[in-house]
Amino acid sequence: MRFASLLLSAFILGAGSVHALEFRVISWSGALTNLRYENAGRSVALLADEGVLSESYSLRTGGILELYREVGPDGHKTRETVAKLSPPERLEQAILVLAPLDAAGSGYTGLWIDDSPTARPVNHLAFRNLSSHAVALKVGGDEFNLAPQGGRQLVFDPTKRSLPLKLAAQAGAGWTLVATQPQTVRQGYRILVLLRDGRINQEDGSFRPVDLVTIFDRMPVASLTGDGR
Repeated sequence: MRFASLLLSAFILGAGSVHALEFRVISWSGALTNLRYENAGRSVALLADEGVLSESYSLRTGGILELYREVGPDGHKTRETVAKLSPPERLEQAILVLAPLDAAGSGYTGLWIDDSPTARPVNHLAFRNLSSHAVALKVGGDEFNLAPQGGRQLVFDPTKRSLPLKLAAQAGAGWTLVATQPQTVRQGYRILVLLRDGRINQEDGSFRPVDLVTIFDRMPVASLTGDGR
């Protein structure tokens, strides 16, 4: 998968850290219902879905998030490790984007996004290009290009309800207009727009090279309950 290859080459193999980390998860492809990890000596079920933020999880023991699934019959289950992810040093609040390495979901890779109030203030609109295409964006009065793995953050007027958005992607030797639409904004919210490689529309068979995944949220609330959530 292109997304997995890009992440492996650019983001997840950094040094680990030993402080507490609060993180939420976005699945890049379908619901995740059978993953677990160890936190403070306890096994924690990690649940995530595509295009939405999960509940908040904690990682308080060491710097590696080791995800596993339990396989085998009841009473004889064994652990099958599917990912070992190192968050960047000094990261305390994060969004983790999880993507399968293959169609069978035999392993996962991940991207850590700083989710702290400093990195993602309220009334800001952030773009991250996780597609394999260069893109050109016009948002309100701002025009900019993003290479794969590139990002840009804009402050928006909290009195407005939307901003005009135009997105084009480089496909082959030329550019393709992907979207011309209003981008909704909300006062007091932080908005994250993830750009990913397009998928075939199952309803009409149409295809565009880049899709947009938009996440609205307020400031994360740290969760320090005993089970790690």
